[in-house]
Amino acid sequence: YSNPVLEIEEALLSDRPTFYYAQDSRVLRFQNLSGSAVVSVFDINGKAVYEEEVSTQTEALSLEKLKHGVYMVSLRAEESAEVKKILVN
Repeated sequence: YSNPVLEIEEALLSDRPTFYYAQDSRVLRFQNLSGSAVVSVFDINGKAVYEEEVSTQTEALSLEKLKHGVYMVSLRAEESAEVKKILVN
């Protein structure tokens, strides 16, 4: 069984800017950036501890300077936003 609505939604989501955290190297890696976006990192109390604008030329962003702990990372692009929780140790 194939659902055309789900196929369209999956196609739209696959083109959305996203990121993942490589814990072993303490690096954020980006995919599908098409223009500029803003990366913000917040500590567990909601305080902004890091912010940087990234673009299509940006493949990765080092988070080596962050102390050990739990953080929320936000990637805000023109028409989308994504937030993920990461563990820095």
